[in-house]
Amino acid sequence: MAASRDDVTDEVRANAYRAQADGAYRAAVGAPPPGHLPGESVASYRIRLASGLKGFSPTYGKMSVRDLDGMRRSGALHLAEETIYREASEAARRPTGPLREVQEPDRTGRPIVKFYGAPDECWGPFKQAPRYLTAFNTKER
Repeated sequence: MAASRDDVTDEVRANAYRAQADGAYRAAVGAPPPGHLPGESVASYRIRLASGLKGFSPTYGKMSVRDLDGMRRSGALHLAEETIYREASEAARRPTGPLREVQEPDRTGRPIVKFYGAPDECWGPFKQAPRYLTAFNTKER
């Protein structure tokens, strides 16, 4: 069964929104964004992409999915998307939380692996407890 023209254009639009969110997802989560589900509208997909990273955003972190849908109906969802993706990328590069692997392409397209986060959270369990000198043994054998 051949796909209708509307299905193809929806898939192209969904892929464009996925590409827009890709950098933020890879930086914050370390994985690509979720794919477009069959039968899902492009508007619902945009909200699902944005809500997946809104926890990293101090500006929109407390918003519910219903609030994001209201922004979509008013035509302001693109502003929330840009802010959420930017703040999620910035939060991923802060030296807090566990170490996260982030692959970023250099200007020729080769993947460069970087790690962000607090090294003590990763390596802390392997550190030896400090030992202190409490006395000298002055007895001769």
